[in-house]
Amino acid sequence: MKNEAKENIEYKAQIRKVCPMCEREVTLRLTNQQTMELEEYQRYGGLIQDRMPSLDRFGREFIKTGYCPECQEMLFHTECEDSVSYIINGVVK
Repeated sequence: MKNEAKENIEYKAQIRKVCPMCEREVTLRLTNQQTMELEEYQRYGGLIQDRMPSLDRFGREFIKTGYCPECQEMLFHTECEDSVSYIINGVVK
């Protein structure tokens, strides 16, 4: 989904972490659906890609490791398509 299409999404929860690589404070905003999926994942475990299908791989990696999207791009040599869901050091990407 392109960033322009996500501008009108209502976010229900946030996960805030410090990236272990760049040490910036990063917040991932979650929709209601993603929040419910996260609660199920935390409660029952399993594979995160199975429990949280509405979140892209960058979001799932952020939840597990705390790596921000920019560091993930460097580590995995791929581009994050959903930067709108992230707030890095107080700036909405």
